[in-house]
Amino acid sequence: MIACQGSLPDRATDFATTTIGTTGISQPISFTVPELTRSLTVVAIGDPRNLYALASFKTADGREHVSIDPGTDVRTAMERRYGEERSARMPGALWQTIRLGTFTHVYPYTLGQRLPAGESELRIASNAADGTVLVMLIFAPENGANVLHVNLIAVSDSFSMPAQPGFLPEVRRIFDQAGIEIVVDDVYDLTGSPFDRMTDFPAPEAAPDSQFAELARLASRREPSDALNVFFVDALPGGLAGLSLGRPGPPVSTSYYYGVIVRRAALDDVQAHLVAHEIAHFLGLQHIVNVTEAGRIDKDPILDTTLDEPNLMDLGTSLTPGQVFALSRSAMLTTRGEE
Repeated sequence: MIACQGSLPDRATDFATTTIGTTGISQPISFTVPELTRSLTVVAIGDPRNLYALASFKTADGREHVSIDPGTDVRTAMERRYGEERSARMPGALWQTIRLGTFTHVYPYTLGQRLPAGESELRIASNAADGTVLVMLIFAPENGANVLHVNLIAVSDSFSMPAQPGFLPEVRRIFDQAGIEIVVDDVYDLTGSPFDRMTDFPAPEAAPDSQFAELARLASRREPSDALNVFFVDALPGGLAGLSLGRPGPPVSTSYYYGVIVRRAALDDVQAHLVAHEIAHFLGLQHIVNVTEAGRIDKDPILDTTLDEPNLMDLGTSLTPGQVFALSRSAMLTTRGEE
């Protein structure tokens, strides 16, 4: 394991590489969770044509959290879940989303889970039978981090983002329920791009070669920033109102999955809900219930969520204690306030 010399002050990052075997499971990666770590974020970066997830994850207390049935053909199961069922849910006990190219997981993600300090181990799963994967292990400390920095970017030739958008107070109110402060680092327009009216449909998730990922790359090249990019476009395909490039997304500003994209709305309260909803996805929240194209029904892993209340991850704006816990685990949060 190689320690990162450029870690942000609110988190420590280690890097490792591992090789995928013929079964689609990598060699093990051993690492040490520091004392007083509030969460571990695993980012696995490999061939953008291949699927990735966690095959195993054992914490210092000896508990295995993925627990895939030993008889499972991992490669086939990943392709079926992603390509046929279109759910992107990895088999096993751990809630994780299979991704092309770059996979992200945050643990813990629900009340009752714990991340004990000490020696731990994980393996990466893939639908490929070979290949090398770069793994980032991001340790967020228990330091009271509660600030999320964002950039607001209008991707349009007909709309300009105001310096003080009318929807922003409501976005801040929503996240204030979780004790999270939203700080806007930059507001700017991105004109002359082909991404103002998206036509790609993410199925089941945005891919590395999609318009969504290309927009994230474009912003990273033009305006390098650690703040989360929130893109406002004129149109999205298939009735989409918004999209997060990860659920959760990688806290890596150079990633093609760094950012959220929303359709521009005429009403501030509608725009605020879209923005807050997609940011919450990026920080780790799921829809309370997902129904896939194949008819698979997935309930989110938060035990106290229900469709009986007007929740942010449905059509409302409220958050449950379990969702607040999950949001507070994100390595995107910092102690650095407005400058």
